[in-house]
Amino acid sequence: MKKFCTKLTNDPVFFASTILRLAFGIMFILVAVKKFRMGYGGFAESLVNGDTLFAKELPDFLLYAYGYVIPALEFIIGAMLLLNKKTKLAYQIMAGIYLSFIIGQQYDGNTSKVGNEYLPALLTLVVAYYTYHKAGVKK
Repeated sequence: MKKFCTKLTNDPVFFASTILRLAFGIMFILVAVKKFRMGYGGFAESLVNGDTLFAKELPDFLLYAYGYVIPALEFIIGAMLLLNKKTKLAYQIMAGIYLSFIIGQQYDGNTSKVGNEYLPALLTLVVAYYTYHKAGVKK
């Protein structure tokens, strides 16, 4: 623990990497819990019954699959980041999730949400991945 604290205070890249990893981990767990509180199938139902182009054009089974997988995946990724296990893989999966959100919002024509929420988060994720790689954390 003493070695970790020393590295945290003396290495700014390691500090940035740790703070971003913990922030993304907490954020993803909280987002997953919010979706679970809707009922595990509630998020999937909201995708299928929503007033979006995807809900009108894609088959229901694809929307249900996406709606059931995303909350579980977000929770698992958040736990991986908090526990510092397979962190690079978790960041890569997070980037895929953000890209799927961006594609969905662009397809529906909701470009303001893309520019205000998802692109800044994706850019921050890239910084987190880069600092994690530069910090040389072995996990």
